Amino acid sequence: MKGRIVLSWRDYFFLLVAVVFLFGCVASSHRSGKTLDPGQASMGIAYDGLIDLDESDSDMLHLLALDGRIGALDGLDVGLAHTWDITGDHEGVYSTWWGDAKVQLNNRDEVLGTPIVSLGVMKGYVYHEDADVHITSFPVTISVPMSETVTPYFIYRFENISPDFIPSEWTDPRHGFFLGSEIELGSAGTFTPVLGVDVGLMNSLLGGEGNTMFVLNAGVSFNTPAK
Repeated sequence: MKGRIVLSWRDYFFLLVAVVFLFGCVASSHRSGKTLDPGQASMGIAYDGLIDLDESDSDMLHLLALDGRIGALDGLDVGLAHTWDITGDHEGVYSTWWGDAKVQLNNRDEVLGTPIVSLGVMKGYVYHEDADVHITSFPVTISVPMSETVTPYFIYRFENISPDFIPSEWTDPRHGFFLGSEIELGSAGTFTPVLGVDVGLMNSLLGGEGNTMFVLNAGVSFNTPAK
């Protein structure tokens, strides 16, 4: 692509350190509506910080993840991730395995200024013996490529937490709303680094037991060249 800024590895290191100090750590940036091309792969490192806004004395929950994605078909990619609960006194209680798939519905040519809409499904398993729950989530992503390197996005997630792999009821789903942006930093050999940052809220709109959670995500991923 024309007009792309090519940075040195020293520049990448400086930006990564900046993310660490500004947002507490680093995170995956697989967030926009664009899917990977068939055969294209990506690896990322992820951080989520969550805090309960309904509890004034609550501490932030810290999660760190490694994840990978691969383009399966035109307009379809799939991912696998593991999230570690690195909060000091939790003993890893919220560590989770994740799998997901995303379908891009339009604008596969990434026409600038034209929204990209994608639908997905995510399954998570919180496997610690003190948790042992399944998460089922259906994200809807709308992103708009504003330039060849910058793509802001909005994500809505409809989510269920259940003791069963297939939820038996959906009486109190959680709803997530996230705003963020991806920034492509240019080619670095065989990989393209992409930074992503977003903030959002998770809550139960029907006033159920789920408290309102503020979520901060920041991350970096490395994509192989498009096929």
